[in-house]
Amino acid sequence: MSSLERPLPSRIVLVGYRASGKSTLGTLLASRLGQAFLDLDRRIEEVHHRSIASFFENEGEEHFRDLESNQLDAEMVSFEGVLATGGGVVLRRSNRELLASRGWVVVYLRVPADELIRRLGHGESRPALTDLSLGDEVRQLLREREPLYCDVADRVLEVDAEEAPEQTVARLIGLLQDRSPSPPADE
Repeated sequence: MSSLERPLPSRIVLVGYRASGKSTLGTLLASRLGQAFLDLDRRIEEVHHRSIASFFENEGEEHFRDLESNQLDAEMVSFEGVLATGGGVVLRRSNRELLASRGWVVVYLRVPADELIRRLGHGESRPALTDLSLGDEVRQLLREREPLYCDVADRVLEVDAEEAPEQTVARLIGLLQDRSPSPPADE
């Protein structure tokens, strides 16, 4: 190992807007590192035997955010490996404080709004978060959440839509080995 590299962390959290690739890249990263992978949204669905959309539709977003906060706290205590969070996990200050205080390395997967819109328009059905069109919703919520993602992130990875996921994971591993902090996302 060169003096510029360090051992890879055993606890990594991926944050970012929905469809930013947290689950896809997290699964690949965990495999490459020989670690476990956990998707927080899927864990909530498993524990409660319901879909995220069902929580939003029947009890509302606040109820889901309560469950999300509780599950995040529990997993950050007991789980070791790569953890992919939901896109809105950073909305609560308590979650941001958890992410910052537990010794995990937090990586923000930064994807341009147009690419997120393309992915969401062609991917699985996800519940609308506002009454806006998909494009307007993504742009508005990304503008609101970007500072929160950056606030919790130890590293920021610019995701290139033209790059194969395996190449993105290779860059992510390099970013995790680098001792210098990531530049702010707006640079």
